[in-house]
Amino acid sequence: MLASILLAACMVPERLHLTGIATGDGPAGRAIAARLKHQSFAKVAGSIRDGGEVSFSDLGWIARDRLDAARHSAFERLLGGPTSDIAVAASLHVGQTAEARLGTLRQFVHLEEVRPSMACDRAIARYPNDRLALTARATWERTAGNYRAALADYSAVIRLDPTSYAARYERALTYYVMGDSARAFDDITAAFEANSPDANGYTLRGLIEEARGEDDLATADEGYAIAQYQAAGSDDSGARYALGVAYANLGYFEAAIDELDPALKKNPDNAFAYQSRGFAWFSRGVLEKAAADFTAASRAKPKAVRPYLGLAMLSFSKGDAAAALEHAREASTADPGDAYAALWILVAGRALQRAVPLAGQEAFAASAAWPAPIIRVYLGRTPVESLEAAASSPDPFTQRRQLCEARFYRAAYTGAAGEGASALALYQDAVRDCPYREYERAAAAQVVRGREPAR
Repeated sequence: MLASILLAACMVPERLHLTGIATGDGPAGRAIAARLKHQSFAKVAGSIRDGGEVSFSDLGWIARDRLDAARHSAFERLLGGPTSDIAVAASLHVGQTAEARLGTLRQFVHLEEVRPSMACDRAIARYPNDRLALTARATWERTAGNYRAALADYSAVIRLDPTSYAARYERALTYYVMGDSARAFDDITAAFEANSPDANGYTLRGLIEEARGEDDLATADEGYAIAQYQAAGSDDSGARYALGVAYANLGYFEAAIDELDPALKKNPDNAFAYQSRGFAWFSRGVLEKAAADFTAASRAKPKAVRPYLGLAMLSFSKGDAAAALEHAREASTADPGDAYAALWILVAGRALQRAVPLAGQEAFAASAAWPAPIIRVYLGRTPVESLEAAASSPDPFTQRRQLCEARFYRAAYTGAAGEGASALALYQDAVRDCPYREYERAAAAQVVRGREPAR
């Protein structure tokens, strides 16, 4: 929500702190209007008991230039529905009160304080508990890729308001972008417990569930999100993309393509949707369409690694190791620190039967993180037979993925040594045992299709 107000520098817009008295259009409303002519708003509000015909509410901090859009925002839920209109508050001075109509209701809106537009850091220094400023800076930091700083600010908001749905949602999104699905799931769960989730919340929870391997749950959440978007007349392409990913992870590749097609029609620059649809085509063995989608993804997001790795795996599975090497180098250029880009340079080089220089190979080999055990095998540091034993994550889902990769890369290593029958058996094991979500499974399936004798 705040992204639209953040420019090159992190700025917090001019904001108005509003309170309001809501009442019907009968005697109670007329009595409130009469009292406000000669009594202060604070005195009138202090005499009100919430409930019944009259209620007092803290409307919070609202950007002045967003007041005209109130009927299209979350404020309509606070103020009674799509007929809400508090735009009159934009012209008030501090201490003034105006009347806003809410259909058959009357709302007396009072301006208590104005905080001028200023840089995020300055706003937070002046108002350390300003949740809007903290959230604005957190969003700006996340957009800039400064995830740790963003987490610190979102956490500060949560300490100020442990029930804040928005802060929990945004911190969950940040953890998700960082690849920390466990903490992301904890936050989105807390967000759901604190408040009624919206369609964006269901979409994000589905994406987090996919990252955790819980694709059945993800399909349910994304389906619910789509229904909510459609009921509101909103764009459902994000949830359709996520549903397509979940279907592909479950092996329903045609259903995945059916969801990703409309998502791409609505957002033809969505690199992630191209990547996911390319994976679905690859898994179905439709290589020309898969290559086209991976290429489109790389054009839409040139610094992303996965489109180039998709092309590298596809090329390798067709027996074109030279093209695989070229794409692996493109992936490494996009992110020199990506371990899978480094691995594929070694895989393609071995298939070509030549030594290929790998920048930073010692750091990759020394890493304690997966896929370092595979890199060490391809560098000749450890025997290929050690790969399955190295797939030892304590998390069963992660271990299954590691075992899948261990078998695939052992097959590629063995095949390059001329042991075709042994390599084919390992590729067949990978097809049988790998989760559908694995690119290595799709590549192994294509290799098997090309090597098994026709029946």
